[in-house]
Amino acid sequence: MPQLMTIQMKTNMMKINSYHFNVPANFFSLSVIASAMLILSLSSGCANRADKLIACENRITKLEQQNEQLTRELAKCHQQLQSQKRQIRNLQGFSADKLKYMIKLERIRFARLTGGYDSNHDGYDDGVVVYLQPVDTDGHIVKVAGSVSVRLFSLCDKPEVIGQVTVPPSELQKHWSGTLWTNHYTIKCPFKTLPPTNEVTVRVEFIELLTGKTFIAQKRVTVKIPPKK
Repeated sequence: MPQLMTIQMKTNMMKINSYHFNVPANFFSLSVIASAMLILSLSSGCANRADKLIACENRITKLEQQNEQLTRELAKCHQQLQSQKRQIRNLQGFSADKLKYMIKLERIRFARLTGGYDSNHDGYDDGVVVYLQPVDTDGHIVKVAGSVSVRLFSLCDKPEVIGQVTVPPSELQKHWSGTLWTNHYTIKCPFKTLPPTNEVTVRVEFIELLTGKTFIAQKRVTVKIPPKK
């Protein structure tokens, strides 16, 4: 009996060994590939989550920056509002008797160098340059905000406009010249058409910005024009 059991055990071992050696040769290679694919899949999932996390952090940073900018703008608006409130209170307390302390424009006049100008240096004038001086009630030349319109007229039986230029208040301050020797606005008015004679009438209208009052000055100037052919 023991001998029979020994023979049976040997037979079973041989079957097991037979099964072992009948395993396909590429079994381990397939296992390695499957493991690698699993690792790559997990890595890809981790990478996607990392990208989403970075994108979320960038969005948060951008929102924080926008919030800071809006906070600064709100603070600026608050300051402007407070400044306007103070200005309104000051204007409400402005009485009519205080007007006497303000500059009062009385007239405008031409400075002595007003006349023709030669921009291309050909010996003939291309227009008229106006040196304009606003004068207050004390006889002082003052820089007053306003708009200026210059028109040039030919001297003939039927005067025609041969040049015109308008300077708005937003641009007029750029034309101011203030020095030790003179203070004036400098405005050039080019010829639209050449005058028939060497004399031109210059008419200037100044509209004061504060009061809306119009001041007018006019004079005749001599210009150099090409000889008639």
